Amino acid sequence: MFSGELRRTIIDVQKRRNLQTDESQIRKVIQFYETMLIRHGVMLVGPTLGGKTTVYRILSDTLTDLHANKVDYHFYQPVHTYVLNPKSITAGELYGEFNKTTMEWKDGLMGSSVRQCVQDQSHDHHWIICDGRFCLNVIKI
Repeated sequence: MFSGELRRTIIDVQKRRNLQTDESQIRKVIQFYETMLIRHGVMLVGPTLGGKTTVYRILSDTLTDLHANKVDYHFYQPVHTYVLNPKSITAGELYGEFNKTTMEWKDGLMGSSVRQCVQDQSHDHHWIICDGRFCLNVIKI
């Protein structure tokens, strides 16, 4: 039952985003959805401009819409995304680093994002997304 509703909502989101309704893209969104059901971390890999960002955005909007439309399924919850570009910062800025001069630890963006996500006690999804050039990592909190 929910797969038909899922597919219809994906198509609605594509239209709302002024995208063509494309069967291969719908399949990719559904494959991403099915993977997110059983994994906490997912990597989408493909060429530049291959649609990785579009796929996660469509699924994010779809899950949020299904929840707003009161479709009863535990995975249909609003999605909050935290997008990082790991290639634009140093490893220390991303993960955190120890300052040998001051002997203090400084959190990176990843740690700060995870901390912010786990503070929310709702059932909403929180996705930390590392959107690089050839791959996109989604960490579901």
